[in-house]
Amino acid sequence: MVAEKCPACGETATGAAPAGVTSLVQYGPEAHALLRQARVLYADETPARG
Repeated sequence: MVAEKCPACGETATGAAPAGVTSLVQYGPEAHALLRQARVLYADETPARG
């Protein structure tokens, strides 16, 4: 469920999230692909821990 309060009148509007949405933030396949690509490109530049 999503709820937003109107700054003008103070009324709260609520609505259900679309089917398949399981958390407040959703990233699409393009964002996931970019993250995977960045991990591959910069894997050698990550400093070692310890």
